[in-house]
Amino acid sequence: MLAATAATLVAASTPAAAHRTRDDVSVTYLPVGLLVASRSIGEPSFTSFGLELSVVHHRRDWPFALGGVVQAEAIALDRGGVRLALAGELSWLFVGVELGLALVPQTRADEAHAVAMHAAPFLSLALLGVAFRFDAPVAGLGRGGLPDIAASLVLTIKYPLRIQGRFEHVFGGTI
Repeated sequence: MLAATAATLVAASTPAAAHRTRDDVSVTYLPVGLLVASRSIGEPSFTSFGLELSVVHHRRDWPFALGGVVQAEAIALDRGGVRLALAGELSWLFVGVELGLALVPQTRADEAHAVAMHAAPFLSLALLGVAFRFDAPVAGLGRGGLPDIAASLVLTIKYPLRIQGRFEHVFGGTI
């Protein structure tokens, strides 16, 4: 028994027995920041401002990163409008897509608040991101018709807060 314990201790102390920790093979981070969106398709056109919070998990042995995103954005403030979105996120290097749902506020007197499908292909490089976002209403909330499908150009500036892992082990020291 003593010999087995000694053999285990010797084996554990050799470099060949060293193993990677979770911090060495993956990183989870929380990019938090500001967004500005310019609605270019759909009436009326407007510019909105808001916050975006993501959580992203990236493994060294997988080329993709998975995560989720929450957006809160001031739209049509004269009607008390706030756009909220919750989506999943898949990215590869600096290219990705968000898919989820959004609560879209009433922007015209003849339409209702709506639940919309949210889709946004994006490019993200360091702290800056740009997305082309589509909101396709699927259900009205209240009186009035459904809003038009909306397309917006979205710019973000986000700072990644590390939750778990080390960026240099996953990204090769590039972040």
